[in-house]
Order: sequence, then structure tokens, then C-alpha cells
Amino acid sequence: MSSLKKTGAAKLTLVWVVVALFLVNFTIAGSKGPACDLNGDSSCDVADIDTLAGGGASAINDWLAGAATENSHASPYLASDTDLDRDVDLSDYNALAGSFDPTGSGAAFSDGDGDGDGDVDLSDYNTLAGGFAPTGYAGAAGVPEPSSMVLCMLGLVFGSGIAFCRKRLWS
Repeated sequence: MSSLKKTGAAKLTLVWVVVALFLVNFTIAGSKGPACDLNGDSSCDVADIDTLAGGGASAINDWLAGAATENSHASPYLASDTDLDRDVDLSDYNALAGSFDPTGSGAAFSDGDGDGDGDVDLSDYNTLAGGFAPTGYAGAAGVPEPSSMVLCMLGLVFGSGIAFCRKRLWS
């Protein structure tokens, strides 16, 4: 009977050890978040990239590529997309224009500092103007839907049939 109690106690202890290890592992791994999460909120957003203010273009571009991958996008975010909404539009321009100060320092990405040099200047404006895409940007060109291809083919067949009938009737 004594060995039965020891076996039961050993099983109970083993269960508690497994539960404790699970909780420790979950706590450590669960709070870590993705690599592009720089402020600990478990997401890759504008608040994270703003912590890289003045870090240089390389740091900004690396973060933009990593965050886009983490957020399930095929192509990196553009350096002029100040709100990371996958378009470069008037809201991005307004952020840049409102913070434009070529001699300033301490500007963040959300202010329009797309090159990470700490100021919002003509270099940032040129980047925005070169990538202006108010309807959005993506990594791959759109593929036509099969239904549009069928309609195109039907149009060609119908047009050819009309031309054939006209030629036959007038000959």
C-alpha cells in the first residue's frame, strides 16, 4: 500500500512539474512577440518604427521588410508610407508637410522621416513623391480573373463571327 501511495505521489509531482514547465515556457515565449515588435505590444506597427528615430536608412528598411513579412504582406512597406496602411497618399504627404524641417532633429518615421536621418527634408519629400501610390502598392502585378479572360475570348469569337458573316454575305 505504501508503494501505491508513493507511485501516486510521484505521478502527481510529475504532473505539477509538467504544468510548471508549461507555464514558465508560455510566459517567456508568449510575452516575447515578433522581432519587429520594439515596444513590447506584440504587434509590428508605427509605434515600433518610431523607436528607430535617427537610426539610419538601413535600420528603417530592415524593419519595414521584417514588419511586412510579419504582417503577411508579400512586399516590404515603403519608406514614405508613414502610417503603414499600404498606400502612399495625402495622409502621408500631410504628415511630412506638417513636420517639414530640414534643420531639425529627432523626427520620427510617422513624422515623415523615411530615411531615418532624424529630420524631415527634401530627401524624404523626394522619396514620397517617387513612391506616391494613392491606390496602394504591392509586390506583384495583378493577375486577370478567369471570368474576364472568358469574356475576352467570347468577344473575340463573336467579333470574328460577325466579320466572317459580313464577308460571306457581301461576296
